[in-house]
Amino acid sequence: MSEDSQRPTVPGTAAEIRQRARGFSPDPFPEQGYGELRDVPWLYAEGEYERLLMHRLVTEGFAANSNVHYAENYARPAQAVRFRHSASGTLHQTEPGDPTALRVEDEHGWEADAGPGWSPAHVRRGTDIPPHLLDEPTAAIEPQRIAPGLFDVGAEVLGHVFCKADRRPVLRTGESRDEALSDAPAESRHDLVAVEGGWRSAHRLGFRYLRLEGVEQARVEANVRPVATPGAFLCSDATLSTIWGTAAYTTRLCQQGLSLDGIKRDRMPWAGDQALGLLTNAFALADVRSAADTLTALGSPDEGYVNGLADYSMWWVIAQQEMRGYFGDCSEVGPATAGLSGLARRASAVDEFLDRVSPDIGEDGVLRPRDLGSFAGGGPVLIDWGVDARVDEELTALQVLLVWALAAGTRLLTDTGHPGASRWSALHDRALSSLWERGWDDGVGAWRTHLGGADTDSPYPHLLAVLAGLHGKSVPTTVADRIDLSQVRTPFMTGFALRALHRSGRSLEALDGVRSRWEPMLDMGATTFWEEFPHDGESPFEMYGRPFGKSLCHGWGAAPAALLPEIVLGLRPLDSGWSTVEVRPLLGDLDWAAAVVPTAHGDLVVIADGPEIRAEAPDGIRVIVREDSHAAE
Repeated sequence: MSEDSQRPTVPGTAAEIRQRARGFSPDPFPEQGYGELRDVPWLYAEGEYERLLMHRLVTEGFAANSNVHYAENYARPAQAVRFRHSASGTLHQTEPGDPTALRVEDEHGWEADAGPGWSPAHVRRGTDIPPHLLDEPTAAIEPQRIAPGLFDVGAEVLGHVFCKADRRPVLRTGESRDEALSDAPAESRHDLVAVEGGWRSAHRLGFRYLRLEGVEQARVEANVRPVATPGAFLCSDATLSTIWGTAAYTTRLCQQGLSLDGIKRDRMPWAGDQALGLLTNAFALADVRSAADTLTALGSPDEGYVNGLADYSMWWVIAQQEMRGYFGDCSEVGPATAGLSGLARRASAVDEFLDRVSPDIGEDGVLRPRDLGSFAGGGPVLIDWGVDARVDEELTALQVLLVWALAAGTRLLTDTGHPGASRWSALHDRALSSLWERGWDDGVGAWRTHLGGADTDSPYPHLLAVLAGLHGKSVPTTVADRIDLSQVRTPFMTGFALRALHRSGRSLEALDGVRSRWEPMLDMGATTFWEEFPHDGESPFEMYGRPFGKSLCHGWGAAPAALLPEIVLGLRPLDSGWSTVEVRPLLGDLDWAAAVVPTAHGDLVVIADGPEIRAEAPDGIRVIVREDSHAAE
């Protein structure tokens, strides 16, 4: 057989790309077509559905897991809400202690007031149960018994365990086989409750393996987000195709009403995770509702910073503008408020949020965060694990995030005609001037780790400066050289570092980084990607000083879902909602690559077969194909 006859054929249609990409994915669930019908309209005040859902998920996360850390300043739901019908004059007020939602037959003409005044009510669909109390639809899976008392679901899932037994069995779950078999203190709480015909786990659990001694058969009712039109990526390298499929499944599992960090621990929404997660969502799921709801839920903390972190607050603002590029101007779910479009409502929310944090920005445009004590893991700045982020030092990476956030906020407000745009534009200019004056070392052509400092070795200000566009399209070699992957700790920041390398003209280096960082997890049997990369000489599951503290299904580990189509095919939106798209393939050692990106206009299909590039776009999308990709590589 000739070498050409062994070469996999290049897929030619969106359907074929999706079907073949599915073969590289561990996802055991159908895209849609399961679960109960949800067609009962429920009314909520603006933002109330998101706050109610956030409160439930946080409460359940603490109840189901033994080691949870989350900032306590997240937005709580209102104590009571009033509803009125504009035509009939019908008035209803929720009672204290009851959900602040109203079931109606006719959803039209209703307003709601949760405190600040009347505005159009938002409609969500549920059953006899209000939608904020509903989990994602369920799919039944019968795990395979692989040893006495040990069962394998075949892939990571989140859901309830059911089993038949005459007496209460002992349950232990694990994301790994080692965790399920261990007698070390469990990360999850494995309480069982009696139900008709057997026993059921009291909490939803995130796991792949389960141990049930004395039980011959078990069932899992897994919760998984329906996907209307999934994205897909496929190439001639089976490993890269599998990395993409595993990343896409990780992203899907973490959509549980809101976009959560992981399915075992903590099961909470974080703004940094979402800054990356909305990108992976855009390529893999195109789930605008989850993306919008998560940003809304995060954006109104009771006090202080989002998640108690100043840098995560900047990520929240940046994500609002990034979401526009990937999901469009009308990406907010719900009716217009006081005549505002969804985009204008988001611009107003950004203006209010920047006003809240502005007292911590000096006249010189430098952000000096206060330690408000609301983040259980440490001070008010994280950047990444391993970064020394003491509040008495001025990290250049944080100032870059501030400049990026102010630029993103200004653009969003300017495009919607918001009067706050000029205020944040002026502050942006001051912050940018201070950043260049105190953060840039012109002598070596690099960013200082601290404003006014001497050290320029940290990769974080360099990678963030590239992504913020501070160097335009011509990134200095001295900047790109300092994006050292060996110094970047988490998959979260590694995802951004690889994007920065790609934007710096080092796409092949970025592609090698995807292979070298994510393939070892596949070699260890991963069906979803992890909170932290495995390291030689260390247990792959240990973290936080606990033998199984590491989350093995973590949304910020799913970066390749966005990275691979961005790096290999050069796919990125140049305007709102993919209305203008750049395609700039760089196959490297690949023979071919293909992708389907689901957009609000329809499927965007790009196929690169050697030098031949084919792009098919629906009406409403303009594709710019550039063949002058980084040839110097």
